[in-house]
This record gives sequence, C-alpha cells and structure tokens, in this order.
Amino acid sequence: AVESTMTSIAAMVWRFGLPGSVMPSTFRTDRAMAAYGGPVLVMHGRDDELIPFAHGERLAEIAGEEATFVAFDATHNTLPSREEADRYRDAVEAWLRRAGLLGESPSE
Repeated sequence: AVESTMTSIAAMVWRFGLPGSVMPSTFRTDRAMAAYGGPVLVMHGRDDELIPFAHGERLAEIAGEEATFVAFDATHNTLPSREEADRYRDAVEAWLRRAGLLGESPSE
C-alpha cells in the first residue's frame, strides 16, 4: 500500500523548474510499481499540497489491474481526514481481504 506517494523525485523537482539530476536519489516509485506486479492499494488526497494528486493516479495506472485506487478529500498531512477516517479504515481492510492478507472478521 502506498499513501500520498510521488512517482519520482525527478517529477517532483521538475515542478520547481529543476532538473532531476540535481537530486542524489531518484526515488522511482513508478519503476518499482511497474516491476512489482502484485496487488497494491494507492491512496491519495485530492487536495494534497505537497505531492500532486496526479502522482497517485499515475501510480495506480502503472500498477494496472492489480491496483485499487482510493481518493480522499484530504491534504497531504490530513489523510485520512477526521470525516473520512472510517472510509480510510474500510478501504485498507477491504484491500487486505481482496489481497488475501486478512481473514474474515470475528463478527462475520
């Protein structure tokens, strides 16, 4: 699962008019996502002021059919917002079940 994650450092610094080569690390989440090939949960706030929402959308696109993308009405530091805390928890739990990483809850 990834939350509020950038596609790469180069894509982030490009927003500020800098070449990606100025960064000592490339931090290529996009390449890691493409190479992974397993189920992945991508969550991103629509109002993220640090990592553009498009980065989350792009990572889910790269992951393809194995991706579950969940958008929230939140900023970078308020994900999940208080109003969406239950939806956040439910999204994580549902993804864990689909991925076979969580059994049925005791109440079911």
